[in-house]
Amino acid sequence: MGHMKRHEAIYFVLLALGCILWLENHYPSIEAVLGGLIGAVAIYIVPGVIFRSMGINKPAVVFTILWEFVGAIVTRVIDFPLWSFFLMAGVGGVVVLLFFPLLEMAGWITGDSHKEL
Repeated sequence: MGHMKRHEAIYFVLLALGCILWLENHYPSIEAVLGGLIGAVAIYIVPGVIFRSMGINKPAVVFTILWEFVGAIVTRVIDFPLWSFFLMAGVGGVVVLLFFPLLEMAGWITGDSHKEL
């Protein structure tokens, strides 16, 4: 997977904290902390690895973070059960992959984006 860069580590910590706070709100217990860390891994690292293997770098971080917040807001407002939070992350990854050609055409993603960092 390679080493995390500093900004990635910051995003990951924020993501983990967001997951923990969300879970703590619904399930006040120590499981919320563990679930938050697992959620951050599922939502950030897994899609990140997939995106990087496709040569996408910065946009992957942006879209993954945005989707996490969208998922957190939706699950909070509609009061979905816990599993839906992780489902949202998976759906977000699929949506980004489906719209990848459109993003490339729009100039958000370039073929050499993996060389930017």
